[in-house]
Amino acid sequence: MALVNSPMVFTIKQAPYMNNINTVCQIDNHSLLLVRGPDARKFLQGQVTCDIEQLSIQTTDNGDLLTTSLGAHCTHKGRIVFTFRALPLDEHTIALNLPADMMNIATTALKKYIVFSKAELIDASEEYKIIGVHSESATQQLTNVIPNLPSTIDTAINHEKGIIICLSSGRYELWLTQKQYTTIVKLFTDYPLSSGQYWDFANINDGIGEIQTATSEKFTPHAINLQSTSRGVSFQKGCYTGQEVVARMHYLGKLKKQMFLFELPRTLIDELPKIGHPLYSPGKSQSIGEIVLIAEHGSEVHLLASVTVEQANQNLIYVDQTCQKKLNLLPLSKASSA
Repeated sequence: MALVNSPMVFTIKQAPYMNNINTVCQIDNHSLLLVRGPDARKFLQGQVTCDIEQLSIQTTDNGDLLTTSLGAHCTHKGRIVFTFRALPLDEHTIALNLPADMMNIATTALKKYIVFSKAELIDASEEYKIIGVHSESATQQLTNVIPNLPSTIDTAINHEKGIIICLSSGRYELWLTQKQYTTIVKLFTDYPLSSGQYWDFANINDGIGEIQTATSEKFTPHAINLQSTSRGVSFQKGCYTGQEVVARMHYLGKLKKQMFLFELPRTLIDELPKIGHPLYSPGKSQSIGEIVLIAEHGSEVHLLASVTVEQANQNLIYVDQTCQKKLNLLPLSKASSA
């Protein structure tokens, strides 16, 4: 199978679909949205859950060392419109990595507020390509051209060869311009190629949920554990859209729903349930939660679902209303070794 980025074509050995973790991924289901201008940080600070002011840039001889953060933009009622990973490209540019299908929703939501700021929104889908590396030997290949890769989770380096983000042990995400892509992808011609679905599977097992079109404005940050991720929700920063509701839930509310990791036995289903699919529990006439993210790896199907804590603790979650197809609860700590 060819890794294609017209007009450039590079041939990469195709492995059986997601059959190991010694792989390189073409993450074509995500894109970058840039917020650029003198007011970029100030604007985003008033719109998202994470603390944009804490995204640092430290210049070194090996490139700029960066901090990244997960985050979300919410409605005034505290419902998540879209989620992202934020990273500072420079002092006046913040890049947001989000699902490609969410680009229009994200830009439409932010345009409502950006009109009075000295900043602009730029769809960088064609400017940047995203690659995932989940392989010890492929990582070593990277160090041959980019020494001193970041080793702390949620840190990155902006090198002349590209942006490299450490997501978890042995797992890196690369944000590359077209020119950088041409150079870096040649390092991986002998490695298995997986699609963005493999990266979804890895994110699921790392407990990283995200909002898709089917779930936009359905969940609060707490319902997908965003407050538990590194810097995903800041309770020290100033006001942002939806902040009052999010803070009240954190300090005064009792969380009825949280996000859990499940395995769905492949033999129980003919096709994968969709994101947003309702989940059920015996004795409950209504749905007790929904699927946040789901992906398949070989014969395994893993998913993140926001469900009622009571039913999750009883391990009584089903994908069908007749409660015949049971999900198996997995510890989220399993994610780090998946």
